[in-house]
Order: sequence, then structure tokens, then C-alpha cells
Amino acid sequence: MYRTVCLLILSLVILCCTPSAYGKDVPALVEGIKAAVKEKAPCWKLFHQQGRRDVDRAEAWVNWVCGKEGVVAYLYHEPSVEAAIKLFHEMRTAPVAAPGRAVDSYKFGDESFVRSFNPYSRSSYVFFRKGNIIVRIDSGTSGKASSARTLKNAVGFARLFVEQLSAPPNSGMHPTPFHDVSHEG
Repeated sequence: MYRTVCLLILSLVILCCTPSAYGKDVPALVEGIKAAVKEKAPCWKLFHQQGRRDVDRAEAWVNWVCGKEGVVAYLYHEPSVEAAIKLFHEMRTAPVAAPGRAVDSYKFGDESFVRSFNPYSRSSYVFFRKGNIIVRIDSGTSGKASSARTLKNAVGFARLFVEQLSAPPNSGMHPTPFHDVSHEG
């Protein structure tokens, strides 16, 4: 009896301490995001998708377009939370991440970093980490949309990613509405 109880407790400790992507792997996360975008923001069409799995990391790149606007999402599934924290810090402090103004009013996942370029520019981005998953969302336009518009797009997609990371596996639930800004001026 004592041995059984010890094995049960050990099993629970291992399950609870094992790094995970909150029950989602990258391909499942991408499929959930694609379904949510199709349902909530029909203007956004999948343009390109690519994935790669290394020994320690799974990655995916997914591009959507809506008219002259575009959103590119990069996902990184690290082998541990510690590795994800390290990669997130490297990404956040990289020289290419420095320009633009910080937007502190949005918080995603366990830690996040939101930037929007000045009014004359047409791009914004969101970096966030949840557990051992890192998401980078770049939003831009070749049209006349402002950085406020691209920020709304990046934030909308970030919310969808957080929902998918927070949803139980195979739930198919998308609880928070996506604010489709595709038809706003």
C-alpha cells in the first residue's frame, strides 16, 4: 500500500512538473488558431504556413492577409520553461526589437512585450511567452492603415493565441471574440 501511494504521488509530481505547452503542441495550436481566425475574422485568409521540428524545439510560421494588411505569427515550443524564458529574453532584447514605442496596456501569457511603431510607420508586433511556448506576432500593411490599426490586428491575433494556449486540448472552444478590424478605416 505504501509503495502504491508513493508511486502515485511520484507520478503526480512528474506530471505536474513536466514542461508542457499547456496541453497543446505547435501543430495543434496552429490548427486551432486557423479555425478561430476562419470563424471570427473571415477577411483574414491563410497565405502561407510552414513548420519545423528540431531535436529540442518545434517552430511554426503562419501568415494571414486581409486586403493590403498582413499578420505573421511565429511560434516556438521550447523543451522547458527555463529555455523559453531565455529565448524570450533574447528575442525581446535583440536590436531589431528595440525600435518603436512600448505599449504597456496589453498583457499576454506569463510575460509579454508589445511595440507599435510611430504614426508614420505601418507595423506593430507582440511577443509573449506562456509556459514553454513563445509567440511573436508581426502586423503590417502596404496600404494606408496606421500603426494603430496594425496594433489592433496584432493584439487581436495575440488574443486568439492566448485563448488556444489556455483552452483544454481538443476543446474547440474560442471564448473571446476576435475584434475584426478588417473593414474599419
